Amino acid sequence: MIGKSSLLAAITRARPEVAAYPFTTLMPNLGVMQAGGGAPVLADLPGLIEGAHEGRGLGFMFLRHLRRTRVLMHVVDAADADPVTDYFTVSPHSTNK
Repeated sequence: MIGKSSLLAAITRARPEVAAYPFTTLMPNLGVMQAGGGAPVLADLPGLIEGAHEGRGLGFMFLRHLRRTRVLMHVVDAADADPVTDYFTVSPHSTNK
């Protein structure tokens, strides 16, 4: 299983905890990516679940960090039955409300 933490570890020097089960990330992990002339900082935030904006799950505590981001990338399991629905389930929760 490859998720957000695996992606962060692959493209930066960060070494977040990686495990073969969902919702491994309990605290944000940061990694610096060397890209061309810049070095953007990437953040692996705890997974958002449906209802995060209402206080469900850990992701709610970290939604405030999204206000400082320039780019937001959702990682969804493409092997799931309906990854498009999974994306739309959490994407509205990432807007500045």
